Amino acid sequence: MKQFLLFVLLGFSNGIFAKNVDLELKNSSNTKISVSYQKGFVLNTSNGNNYYIGDINSGEVKLFKDKGIELEKGETIFIVININGSFISVANYRAESTPPKVLRFDIHLPQIKNSDSPMTSQSGLESFLQKFGSTEISDGGRLRAQVNIPLSKGMSTICGGLVVVDMAKLNANKEFKIGDIEYILPSYALKTTPVKIDPQGRTIVEEFDYENDIVVGASSSFPLAGSLNFGFSNANYYKTKIQVKEAGWIPLENPSVKGYVASLGAINDLDSQVSYAIDIKGKLTNCLTCRVYTVEYAFFYESLILTTSKYEKLTGTSDGSVSSVVTLNGSYKRTENKDFSDSRGSTIAYISLTNDVTLSVKNTIENIIQKAYLQEHLDGKTRDLTRLTSKTNKELEELGIKSVTNKSVNIKDYLSSEKIEQFDLLNKDKINNTIKILDRDLK
Repeated sequence: MKQFLLFVLLGFSNGIFAKNVDLELKNSSNTKISVSYQKGFVLNTSNGNNYYIGDINSGEVKLFKDKGIELEKGETIFIVININGSFISVANYRAESTPPKVLRFDIHLPQIKNSDSPMTSQSGLESFLQKFGSTEISDGGRLRAQVNIPLSKGMSTICGGLVVVDMAKLNANKEFKIGDIEYILPSYALKTTPVKIDPQGRTIVEEFDYENDIVVGASSSFPLAGSLNFGFSNANYYKTKIQVKEAGWIPLENPSVKGYVASLGAINDLDSQVSYAIDIKGKLTNCLTCRVYTVEYAFFYESLILTTSKYEKLTGTSDGSVSSVVTLNGSYKRTENKDFSDSRGSTIAYISLTNDVTLSVKNTIENIIQKAYLQEHLDGKTRDLTRLTSKTNKELEELGIKSVTNKSVNIKDYLSSEKIEQFDLLNKDKINNTIKILDRDLK
């Protein structure tokens, strides 16, 4: 008996104890929480070590008695809450000495960092991206086409060119997509390539959070860049920042002293000139709602940079201090090696369709076709129009525009029967004089 008492006294003198405790928990969060506990010397990440004790409503103080919670010296009790499948330790007590009978904890959710109203659907993302930069793009209420092409290609093709568009495809925002453009007579052919753009725009920055329970598409339609890879791979939480530098409408200075339409009439190579003329004539003949516009403004940006940080959903129990983001759907931790970026260099995102020159273009192409027909009479040979395949068709296909097909073999198929009858009665001198008159009108 004396030996037993001595053992007990020695045990307490060495600080050895085991004591049952009760828990009084206050829910200071704004949502109902599901509470478990875990005890041991360190937090165990396995959810199987969590013992459920009950739910607590927002603002409620609740006493949990006789749960058989026994603490030994050096052990820690961890209070664990379940946020839609993510288990997070939000409070703890380490038994350095005999614990009180009732342990009291004030429970707060881990700090939420920029997780208010994250996007949760692909459609929501698409809607957001469609509006990004819309204020700058709509500046001046210009009739415009979304093109998204590198600066160098845009400057040699669309900027300073003539564009045939179907006005029936114009949307409520006065906007086309490049695939709606029927034809482009490029600036390299007209020799109207503008001087290099001098960026004078502004910086546009937007940040948003995205959260989804399903796998989402890797890219989304983005008016300023066509498409972007956001790095979304599966059900996680993402923080994204889009930064567009030097963005804005830039006036294009035309280096040619001639007007755009006059530049068509001044093309020296007759075969190329005829090819362009019959291409435009074919478009305008088959599309009664088509018009021809010049391009004298471009919505340009120097660079677009997109960065995405990935936060993976926590699958085991974790310390609340390491949770980077907490939402109603769970807890997430940033995975820095999964950060993702996408970018664009100098880009023309939109062109402005500035002046309707349909009537003058029609007159010019009629003069070109008449000249070509009369020249055939002088040369004594027929020009095979199907062989007149300019590099424009290839350029158009690369831009996503269908090239002109089904050209007629003969130039006379592009003239009225009255004109043909009139020209066929002319002698050589009158033909030469008529060509001179046409040349004067063209130049």
